[in-house]
Amino acid sequence: MAFFQKPIFVKRKKGEAFFYEKRGVCLGVYISKKSAQIKHLFCSLDDDKNVNLPFSAVERIDEFGGIYLKNLRSAFPNQCARLTPYLPVYSCEGRYMGRLDGIICENSTVSKLIVSGKKYPALAIDGVCDVVLLKPLPYPLGEWSEEKQSGVSRRILKEKIKQGELIKFTLSLAPFSIDYDNAG
Repeated sequence: MAFFQKPIFVKRKKGEAFFYEKRGVCLGVYISKKSAQIKHLFCSLDDDKNVNLPFSAVERIDEFGGIYLKNLRSAFPNQCARLTPYLPVYSCEGRYMGRLDGIICENSTVSKLIVSGKKYPALAIDGVCDVVLLKPLPYPLGEWSEEKQSGVSRRILKEKIKQGELIKFTLSLAPFSIDYDNAG
């Protein structure tokens, strides 16, 4: 699901029939800091007003069409982080990683951030203001690593647990370096 720069349509009633009227553009999303679930949409209306609309007002999202809303009632986002396109992204160590190009969503939850063509987990967000800060990733066993990169996946770990060889297996691996470039 893409949200950035999608047109917004609001449901209106004329006589007995309902129709959708184009009212603006979605500029970004507000996500929960703990769960990365989308809570609000940051939108610009045609009359040059910016509003924060609750995600519960979304009726449907067309992949290529737009975002269709039930109403235009604004709400204040509380305990949320605002993601807009082209925000600069830095690691907590101060390394510039690129600009935010987009987000990947699964069931109204942001799962990945697309930063200059690379994907990073959304739960790695440490803070958002004029820039996005990504915190260091945890030890990359299964969840963040790909089998091609490190030779370790959830499937392999589950097999080693069943065989009773998990500790022996993990001690035989080379030490991992926490590196954002190898994150899945």
